[in-house]
Amino acid sequence: SQDVPRTRFGDTVGVPITTASFNQEDSTLFVIGAEGGGVFLCSTTLEVPTGKEFGDIRVMRCVTSAIAPHTGRILISEFSHHHRNAIVTAASDNQIRLYSVLQPNKPVNVICSEENITCTQLSPSRPMVVATGLATGEVALHDLGSRNSQPVLTIPSAEKPSSVSTLKFNRNNMALLAVGDQLGRVSIWQLPEYAISPLSTEMTSLLNLLDTVNE
Repeated sequence: SQDVPRTRFGDTVGVPITTASFNQEDSTLFVIGAEGGGVFLCSTTLEVPTGKEFGDIRVMRCVTSAIAPHTGRILISEFSHHHRNAIVTAASDNQIRLYSVLQPNKPVNVICSEENITCTQLSPSRPMVVATGLATGEVALHDLGSRNSQPVLTIPSAEKPSSVSTLKFNRNNMALLAVGDQLGRVSIWQLPEYAISPLSTEMTSLLNLLDTVNE
């Protein structure tokens, strides 16, 4: 069994959850990330009781399978907005991983960040791009299909650098990216056109990576 930290409430033992994301096409499927690096595929339709109750609500098991774990706290475990079988994870082990639901035991690609990752956000417009906040105060945009750690764009830190604590794309204006840091500052960045406009081959690249599970 996977060695993950567990929290005890009375006689109930649970794994501390850090992230959760529903599948965009199938609302019964979701993925969760845990404090100890575990990532789990889950379903709301799993009818397996735990024998526990929360008030008058019966608590059911939700985990259907485990994804190959990270070695650090999960910062993001999210289904792609662009393909139902793609999952992106990132953790405090400074790895960004792309998984296929059809091959949960092995990522189809791994990017190792040269700096400590503090938070992560998927691009809503580009299927292969993920933004990562860094402990240096910078933000790096990575191509999930890349075979190296070099970002496609690096946003510099503020004059007095502080670790990035959160970041968020504006879905109404995808050129805007909000970045918050540990000093309580929020910066709004306007991204260049190449950072938000998908390449003509980008979706094909994602499909090709996911198809490697059949090879």
